[in-house]
Amino acid sequence: MKKTNKIVATLLALGMVSTSMTSLAADDIKIFVDDKQLECLVNPIIENERTLVPMRAIFEALGAKVDWDGETRTVTATRGDDVMKITIDSNELFKNDESIALDVPAKIVDDSTLVPVRAVSESFDAKVSWNGETQSVIIVTDNQPTETVAPSEEPKSTEEPTATEKPAKKSNISDEDLETLKGQKDIIRYQFEQQYLPNYVFENKSSMYKNMMDIQTFGDLMFDQWDKLVKTKVIEIQVDSKTEYNMSEIMKEYNDDLDAYYEDILADAELDAESMFTGATAVESDSGVRYGIVVFKDADSMVECKMLGVAATKDGKVRYFTAENDIMTTTSWFFCEVTDTKRIDIGVFNKADETTDLQVFTNYMASVVEKDNK
Repeated sequence: MKKTNKIVATLLALGMVSTSMTSLAADDIKIFVDDKQLECLVNPIIENERTLVPMRAIFEALGAKVDWDGETRTVTATRGDDVMKITIDSNELFKNDESIALDVPAKIVDDSTLVPVRAVSESFDAKVSWNGETQSVIIVTDNQPTETVAPSEEPKSTEEPTATEKPAKKSNISDEDLETLKGQKDIIRYQFEQQYLPNYVFENKSSMYKNMMDIQTFGDLMFDQWDKLVKTKVIEIQVDSKTEYNMSEIMKEYNDDLDAYYEDILADAELDAESMFTGATAVESDSGVRYGIVVFKDADSMVECKMLGVAATKDGKVRYFTAENDIMTTTSWFFCEVTDTKRIDIGVFNKADETTDLQVFTNYMASVVEKDNK
């Protein structure tokens, strides 16, 4: 299904967008195993777009026993009937004597052995995803204990959970966490309009012109960025939540489709792209500049934008504009430009209907960009 004008929410899975992480500070990377953050004595690193973590911390979190052979520099991890072996600087891993190719080998850093987290986790049948916005590796194991009830019985509870217990949540999101997410709507929107989206546009300026070839391509890209930001907020709320989310059970319910799970949460909170945006437009001027605009359904608060605009040229130049509520009156829009260092108030235009406002905003963008390009 497509987004844009109808904004039917179809999203890329978390972590599927590849970005270069070679300059990422090691202490920025977080590892979560079944919603519990992994404590590492040595910080994880990223090498060739693969995350490496201290071997003992990750194997113990996965419920495996770890042995180290100093002579062969080989790690052996055992869990049940499964035995995994990985040798330092080797590009293969062995699970029950079956060879598995590695993109990056295990290595020794500061006297600690680091292993590729995805490869070793998946060797023990865990699900692994990467959240680029929070710089987090999310691991869901298959060894979480679950209760079984005979078909003829109804589960019963006679005691209230104690202060130290967390109520189990098998799917979706708790009412408390949903209200927390809804309460962050204005903050999320401001962050998206003034920081997240302009940063994305500037960081991807070399590809923006191509991504503005038509309404569909541009709209899907912009709405996808919105949903990615909100999903990041959901994960942050769940990590700090009083509710314990049994991700193994949730993934069974969603057929291992993590993205579909978060789509449902966004829809419940009415923070999905379909709920937030009217649509998008993309046009190209006679001079070859492409203009793309997304339009919010409403802009009720003082700090909200009604429209966000991007201008891109073939040579990789981009500019980012907003139509924001005028803090002095309810009858006009501020026309502003956001650069990578500051926000500039350029002018004001009167509010009319949405079609007229969109046309005026587009003309304002073109007048500024075309003038500066001469």
